[in-house]
Amino acid sequence: MESRASWFGRIQRWLWQPVQSVISPIEPLLNRIKENKSPVIGIHIRLGDAVSRTDRANVTLSNYLAAAATLQSELRRYKNLEVQTVYVASDSASALRSVQTSSDWHSFFDTILVNEIVSNTLPENGWDNEDGGEDEDEDDEFHRKIVKSRHVLNGIVQDITLLSECDVLIGTCMSQVSRMAAELMVDRMIAPPIAMDLALCRSFPAHFVDIEMEWRSYMGVGV
Repeated sequence: MESRASWFGRIQRWLWQPVQSVISPIEPLLNRIKENKSPVIGIHIRLGDAVSRTDRANVTLSNYLAAAATLQSELRRYKNLEVQTVYVASDSASALRSVQTSSDWHSFFDTILVNEIVSNTLPENGWDNEDGGEDEDEDDEFHRKIVKSRHVLNGIVQDITLLSECDVLIGTCMSQVSRMAAELMVDRMIAPPIAMDLALCRSFPAHFVDIEMEWRSYMGVGV
């Protein structure tokens, strides 16, 4: 019998049709993920407003690396798959830069992919932690918010699309980007998604739990 997660994911996949003007700039990266000879781990690191208001602030980049390394080990042990490539999405330029330049991350993964188009326009600590400063007047603030909205929306669509083409996901239940990506890729995941804040969530959709339970059961590993 088809699971609720699988059924919901297929509907989402059918509805998810981004406009070509948003997708065209990332097509080379999208094709690189799709055509990669070995599986790609998608990692979504959220460091914006929701982090400052929840316990997700306690989830560090080291925690994400530990989760990715554990997943890499599980795939090698249970599926005989060697994973050396990750795609990392975030709303924080500093997070992406830290991951790309970290010797710890490169000790586990040969290739770390990011969406350079988005990363070059991101604020240091997440969109919702951005501040124009005391000297910013109303016109400057309005212009900044218009530019921010365009970049945010395009970047979100691009990140979801890229994450959904990966083979497995590490994200957070309380992030709509992570949840949407998980729903879009549910029928093609090679391992359970890892929700970094699963123990902290109290109101996440039941279908996300379905994915976690169903795929961890399939892998033969504990939840």
